[in-house]
Amino acid sequence: MLTTATLRQLGIRRLLPLAVLGNLLFLLYYATIGYQLQLHSDSSVMNLLAQEIHDSGRFFPHDWYYANGDLWIAFPQLVILPLLSFFPNGFALHAAASLATAVLVLASAWAAGSLLDMSRPARLTLLLVLAGGISSNMAENLYGQAAYGTLFAWSCLLAWSGWRLLHARGAARWRWAGLFALLVLQVSWSNPSRALAFYLLPLLAALGSVLLPPASAARRRAALLVAALLIAALLAGAALHGMVMRSVGNSGLPPPSWLDFDGMVRNTLGTLRGVLSLLGGLPGAGTPVASLAGGLSAARLLSALALLVLLPWAVLRALRSPRRGARHYFAVYTLATFVLNLLVTLATSVPDMNAPEASARYLVPALLCALVLLSAHAVDEFRWSRPLAVAGLLALLLVGLSGFWNYRWPDGPAYVAPGRVGEHTIYRKIAAYLEQQGLQYGYSSFWSANTMTVFSAGKVRARPIALDSGLPQPVRHLSSARWYEGDNWQGPTFLMLNYDDAAKLDLVRLAALLGQPVRVLDYGGCKIFVYDHNIAAAMPLWDLRHPVPLHVPVTASTLHHIGQWLPEQAALQSQPGESGHLRYGPVPRPPAGDYLLSVDLETAGAAPSGYGMVDVTDQSGSRVLASQPITTAGRQHLVLPLTIPLLLQDQLEFRVLSNGAGSIILRDFELKRKP
Repeated sequence: MLTTATLRQLGIRRLLPLAVLGNLLFLLYYATIGYQLQLHSDSSVMNLLAQEIHDSGRFFPHDWYYANGDLWIAFPQLVILPLLSFFPNGFALHAAASLATAVLVLASAWAAGSLLDMSRPARLTLLLVLAGGISSNMAENLYGQAAYGTLFAWSCLLAWSGWRLLHARGAARWRWAGLFALLVLQVSWSNPSRALAFYLLPLLAALGSVLLPPASAARRRAALLVAALLIAALLAGAALHGMVMRSVGNSGLPPPSWLDFDGMVRNTLGTLRGVLSLLGGLPGAGTPVASLAGGLSAARLLSALALLVLLPWAVLRALRSPRRGARHYFAVYTLATFVLNLLVTLATSVPDMNAPEASARYLVPALLCALVLLSAHAVDEFRWSRPLAVAGLLALLLVGLSGFWNYRWPDGPAYVAPGRVGEHTIYRKIAAYLEQQGLQYGYSSFWSANTMTVFSAGKVRARPIALDSGLPQPVRHLSSARWYEGDNWQGPTFLMLNYDDAAKLDLVRLAALLGQPVRVLDYGGCKIFVYDHNIAAAMPLWDLRHPVPLHVPVTASTLHHIGQWLPEQAALQSQPGESGHLRYGPVPRPPAGDYLLSVDLETAGAAPSGYGMVDVTDQSGSRVLASQPITTAGRQHLVLPLTIPLLLQDQLEFRVLSNGAGSIILRDFELKRKP
């Protein structure tokens, strides 16, 4: 008769390692083949940053725009960088970086298991779950885009090295101190604010728990020394971060702000949806219930709902441990990480709940740390008489044994043969088409440009742009300023836009700047405008070194509350007694920096108190960036010094306000960089 012990031994010694191996093979397929179906511009950045480091000879390229103050230091681009001397910078190098990240994730989870003194079966169960990807959303964050896989790895390694340092003696103390300080320095150098929320404040909380009775005096001294080392490394990393940020670009979100109650409710519902997605609990819309896929979707939904209860239970169980050992320390660390990041996710403007599945990524490290604790409890403390332990093990096994499902492409075939991936990747096809047309350099939307560049292994280099007031403008976000310099590329260039964006182009103004395209191609749902020169050399304010001034003419369609259009003068005129805005409305958004705005206008009539005001605003007109009164009569070019902030919120707006004391004729604006 097969006893529970026999079944457990059979599973431990044979089936569990085989299941882990199976998931590792699924992970290998995902990183090297399947992820080509999901590659996007954010995940392509690791290739492009590595190329910039290689080409510039600088680890922090001065022309690169980092996002949200995140300096990429020990990130996947380090895997790609040394390979650039031997291989083209294509998807194969992205796959190599993804696999290296997977090794880092699994090794750090194994280290966390050793910290918690987990048995080999418990650690294998943890590897089964992590190697299986957990869900398509989680796999993207861990191994595809790879950013949050790296963050989880640093979470585990910091907790592990901090605990080892706390208990080290003799020469080992110096080795652990060096590793711990190096890890704290690295994450702080990358981004001190993120480091505080994800690692350092939680670590200080965990070290603080060590100080509580019945801790000995020696142990308290050790905890205080570790905390002092952490703070010293944090300060050093923050100083290095500030020094580097002064020499590179930065882009991203405006400073975070608190939400009102309705906003918090919206974020709460979005976070629930996002977490269910990370745990694989959202069924595919339209999947028949009475089908194999429908049954698996139901099981995964129940498993995800169970994990919403079981993960907090595992943390609280470790906190109630009678001995304040490693599990208690790791549980405090996990709980503090979760609380801090949940507060940011629920109550601030940081997450974008228009895409809740993506915004839930801030909780990935905390969720996975809780998963480590759940694996420890569910396996090492398994008893049939403990319902939560049984439920925990069943949920872990269901997630872990769904590797094939987790790594699938939700909107495409479950499996694609290596030689047929190109049939399902539109940007690979477009890149090949552009190459056939003899086009090597151009500009396209953010979500297509980087992807095409990687798929073509650099044979076609597309740089990200976005439309602003009908004209293409550089997307200076995870990109290089030199990509938009007029002399960076000599020869034909293309401007590629999907049909919807192409319809929004201001073709008249574009032709005035660039001339007519020599060809207009139509392929893959896109219009491709081909020019016989580099369009960056003629586009206003693209090149930050020698910019073409931005000319904003007044036309019959210029937004205004008062005044009449004068076609013979190509101007707007307000009459005495008319008060209000003679001109308002958005203009193309220039990059951050110091500018001079010249306004061509003419005034007439007696106006002892002036004629009105010219100002520049953002935030829908609520924040004034520059203003100057109109005080003199006659034709004039009024010049306003203007500083465009690093994080411009909403659109930039030029406004002319008449007070009605006299007449104003407004002709145009010209914005140029300050010498």
